[in-house]
Amino acid sequence: MQLYRRGWRLRRATLAKAVLVVRNNAARVLVIPVEDCLRRPSVELHAWDAITPQVDEWLQGLVQTCSASLVAVDGAPGPDGVIFLYSATSEGETSTRDCLWLDHDVALGCLNDADRQLLHLRIAHQDKA
Repeated sequence: MQLYRRGWRLRRATLAKAVLVVRNNAARVLVIPVEDCLRRPSVELHAWDAITPQVDEWLQGLVQTCSASLVAVDGAPGPDGVIFLYSATSEGETSTRDCLWLDHDVALGCLNDADRQLLHLRIAHQDKA
């Protein structure tokens, strides 16, 4: 019975990921080189823990003097998962050396389709505010 309950909990667990759009004072956006492309900073979230503390901890390890705010939620609970889109402005440097700061237009041309769509979602939200 206990094994059955564990299996049921795992089936109900939703995959979730937080993606961050960070701009610095020069209006450049933060990207991370991954294999043969550039990606937005992202982290897989633990399904059973609160999202905000996980994102705050990840953000402190990524960018100094920066706080993020939730912009949008994309997707639905299920096997494909949910993406929590966060936006932040950084006044400092990144904590990791493998990050790049690119102009917005350059970043759009270098990102994959999924990250480009998230950037457009962030821009649409900014225009509404």
